[in-house]
Amino acid sequence: MSDKDFLGHRLMERRLEDELPREAELFEAHGGRELHLEEVLARAGGIRRKRRSVRGLVAAAVVVAVLAPAGVILAHRESASGPGPLVQPTTSTSTSPSPAPTVDPNTVHAIGFAALAGKPAGQPPATGYVDDDVWHAPDGSTTDQSFTRYGMLDAAPIGDDLLIRTGAEQTGDPTAILVHTGDRNTVAHSWPISGGFVTSPGGAVVAFAEPDGTPVVVQDGGSQWYEMPKVPAGAVVAAVRGADCKEQSPGGGGCTVFLNSLGNRPKTWMSSSHGLVDAASAHIRNLADVSTSGRVAGISEHHTDLTTCSEVRGTDDQLVWRTCDNRFESFSPDGSRLLATNGIGDGLGDNQLDVFDARSGDPVVRYRVADGGAITWMRWEDDAHVLAVVFDEGVWGIVRVGLDGQVEVAVSPVKAKGADPTNSPFLLPQ
Repeated sequence: MSDKDFLGHRLMERRLEDELPREAELFEAHGGRELHLEEVLARAGGIRRKRRSVRGLVAAAVVVAVLAPAGVILAHRESASGPGPLVQPTTSTSTSPSPAPTVDPNTVHAIGFAALAGKPAGQPPATGYVDDDVWHAPDGSTTDQSFTRYGMLDAAPIGDDLLIRTGAEQTGDPTAILVHTGDRNTVAHSWPISGGFVTSPGGAVVAFAEPDGTPVVVQDGGSQWYEMPKVPAGAVVAAVRGADCKEQSPGGGGCTVFLNSLGNRPKTWMSSSHGLVDAASAHIRNLADVSTSGRVAGISEHHTDLTTCSEVRGTDDQLVWRTCDNRFESFSPDGSRLLATNGIGDGLGDNQLDVFDARSGDPVVRYRVADGGAITWMRWEDDAHVLAVVFDEGVWGIVRVGLDGQVEVAVSPVKAKGADPTNSPFLLPQ
């Protein structure tokens, strides 16, 4: 089922239902005690995972949900033998085969700068990257964004412009600013923000949420932005699908923003340019990503020992496969693979990077950082490569890992600076 068909089906389904139950559900969600971003950070101050990434906020929210478990499903933790996930077979929503693995999925590949010393470096990240508040664009150009008083906490390119998450000049409150890069390097607009950014496949749309639950989408190379139908306050974006958010006709393209409502009553939401506001899944509590085919992936269960279970579900919200050994990050651009990491977010960052077949749950490749090291940021560069910001032996760098088990340096490692060596100078755009 295509995104267009899926949204059309959901819109018709919702319009056929009585409006009163939907309004009651929304009222209950708004009236429930949802924790705001600042409260999540305050209650989970010990969690330092992904210090500069919104996914760190989601990991912190998992801990808050365990501490205040009202409305959270606490289930017996299932275990799996071997390195792969616990797979529960179901009918796939796609008949197209996944690419065959190129390495033994049982082999663990190491990520460490000592082993990469002396080896030729690869190309810089095709996505662009940030180094100490300097934006390195994919074309090799750079612009210094240090005028943002609180630094760059997140970044997302849109056309020739750049969205930056930082703190407001006067209050320090989280703020999204749209910057015209290049010679102008001027601020075009700013908004209050809850969480970080997400970018649509192909990069045509960047989305984020305001603290009151209003999703905002920026498109047309940064020249246009629109507000989407509101969801409960304090929600943060998880994914956006579609290329033209001004389209409002149910039969047209349009776009949909997927969000996580955090706090002690976690829930996933979808807000579309067609005016539809609905639950994205009845089972996923913290959404990680949505594939181009409409599959959803994310945390489904939080346990009292701080572990989690995660699931992939189809467009009909039926279970495709699940695991209690990993936590999902994102689908590959073509939707055939699923990037994952530790089952629990803790400490400075993650120590593993795993890739699974998104349809079957079969492992494709496994990476581990050296003892004492951490991965604080990871994202797909293309369908065959993942970029990761790595801390190892007191230095920071960006590596490129492949589905073929190969590792190379994408940005040369530098020694940690300042009083806090765990504060990374690098970040990858969302």
